[in-house]
Amino acid sequence: GLVRFVAVGRLSSTKRFDLLVRAAHMLMQRGLGDRFVVDVYGDGEQAVALREMVDGLGVGSVVRLRGSTSQIGAALRDAEVFVLPSERESFGIALVEAMATGLVPLVSDIESLVWVAGGVGATFRSGDPSALADAMLELIGWPGERRREVGLEARRSVIERFEESVVAEQLAGHLEAAASAAAMPRR
Repeated sequence: GLVRFVAVGRLSSTKRFDLLVRAAHMLMQRGLGDRFVVDVYGDGEQAVALREMVDGLGVGSVVRLRGSTSQIGAALRDAEVFVLPSERESFGIALVEAMATGLVPLVSDIESLVWVAGGVGATFRSGDPSALADAMLELIGWPGERRREVGLEARRSVIERFEESVVAEQLAGHLEAAASAAAMPRR
């Protein structure tokens, strides 16, 4: 069936949603335009350029620029795979939210996103639309049941690693270590 990819974020040059549009174009050129759809939610300085790219490449049937939404939960529930093609990201809260919803993460191979994904889902070489297209193709080829299982694994990973009490305990440990280091006499 149709695999639903979703991307959420500020439409800025560092988020690299242009890679997602180019990857979708490559997949359409391979004859896969009836196998997937990509919904991009967000607004920002790249909105006009992305719209022009979607129109220019003729991928409007598979790449839908949805704009901003206050119903992000509904947008995530309608998808199977969350794509974050950023070339710079300090943490990736949108990725955590998507994984908590049970989406398969597909992220660029930058350190912060790979760490948040925790070995679940798929990665692609940052800045490379062909690598993103190949990763999307792999996920399109997975049976729906496998995408659901990996999505559940992503949800479990986020709950175990980023549950409020776990994060609070880790933060307290870091603060104690920093305070101890600051209290040590310097030579």
